[in-house]
Amino acid sequence: MSDNALQELERFAREQQFNSQYRQYFGDVWDEAGVKDIREMTVQDAERTLKILANSQASPQFVKSLLSPIP
Repeated sequence: MSDNALQELERFAREQQFNSQYRQYFGDVWDEAGVKDIREMTVQDAERTLKILANSQASPQFVKSLLSPIP
């Protein structure tokens, strides 16, 4: 993945806000990646998150839901 794509993922992640339901569904991914606050996510956090998703063979729907804005 290019640096630009990782930076875009980081920027996008910072715009997101956790809520309890979101955290309930996806908290394990963020915990495993060591992300304490998505608004302060680093490029390294994004890389770890992507590796976790790839290693877990996460479905495209799961990844899309993980990265989707919370209404």
